[in-house]
Amino acid sequence: DSYDAHILKTVGGVLSMSYNSDKQEFLPLVVWHDGQRSFSIVDIKQEDIEILEKTVDIVGASWIRAQLSHVIWCLSNNYRFAQQAVDSYLALFDETFDPSHWVDCYDAVRCAYHIASSLGKTADTFKRTLDAVNQKLEFMNGTDPLFLSLSLIKLVIKDVPSTQAEKHLQIVTKLAEKNLVADNPNTSLADETYTVQELLLRRLNKADDRKVAKGRYALYYEKQAE
Repeated sequence: DSYDAHILKTVGGVLSMSYNSDKQEFLPLVVWHDGQRSFSIVDIKQEDIEILEKTVDIVGASWIRAQLSHVIWCLSNNYRFAQQAVDSYLALFDETFDPSHWVDCYDAVRCAYHIASSLGKTADTFKRTLDAVNQKLEFMNGTDPLFLSLSLIKLVIKDVPSTQAEKHLQIVTKLAEKNLVADNPNTSLADETYTVQELLLRRLNKADDRKVAKGRYALYYEKQAE
């Protein structure tokens, strides 16, 4: 009937939206030149939130639970759904973890981190999210081939204690040893490696090491120009 159709339209619309990590908000998937758009968060009415709350409790897929809970949290500030969104995003982080195809798992943990941060950085939810990031960093230990470790470190760099930042620096040092060498043609990877290394060295007040890192970075580009 029409109510069932409305439920399907609402849930499908919510799942179609994209999350803008910079603005930390959900946006329509498509906006056409004439101003028309696909489903937007402003299309959700109060009674629709109740539909989403009932739906999220019966779905099994982590990505569906994550997005539905996240949207409910954005609209209602209901703490239960914030926690549920974080838990679902962390489950998705585990399920999609792949250093060679890293974007999906990073997007999941970044969403978890944004929500957990808003709940307070002394809260257990935030600590669990930070632990999940650090566990993956320790597991990879500077062996990943692309940008995952670098992206995770940048995500948490302002929130980890100095002792953890030192561990992150050890990881980035290992990455620099393989990313800032002449036979690495991926200059984007080299640039990001140096950027994260510089951020950590500055945070830890290691002026001499910053000079060494800068010299190595300059040498990398000298070798690339040959």
